[in-house]
Amino acid sequence: MTGAVNDADTADTFATASLEHVTMGDVAAFEFPGEFTVEGWASITNTATDRIVASKLTATVRGWYVQILSNEVLQFSSVADDGTVLWNTNTTSAVPIGTFFHFACVWNGTTDANGVKLYVNGVLEKQATAAAGTPAATSRGSSRHRS
Repeated sequence: MTGAVNDADTADTFATASLEHVTMGDVAAFEFPGEFTVEGWASITNTATDRIVASKLTATVRGWYVQILSNEVLQFSSVADDGTVLWNTNTTSAVPIGTFFHFACVWNGTTDANGVKLYVNGVLEKQATAAAGTPAATSRGSSRHRS
């Protein structure tokens, strides 16, 4: 099966691998110079290490990412090209383990109080304030994981 963006596989093809993901390459649609929302469905069964759920960054070029930490909380982070951490926000509750859950990570494009929001299964889990700056728009590496 193919998906809407660069032939990304659909979730039902993730049934057997231990670290499944789709890499969609350097897609301009995932470059966010202003406000944006990242949302999707995730499931994790192995919490031994941190797991990237979605990202637009590399080790040398900054951007944003959503991950499930080994302590089972969802983290939404962004780093500017100069290395400035714009936000690094974790949910207060653990995400469901062993079942799919919906997440939405929102940045309103400002440094307003509560401009960064994390939702799990439609419930607002955390709000935070972003530092001044913009997530890098030249980063690479969008992906979706289930592990």
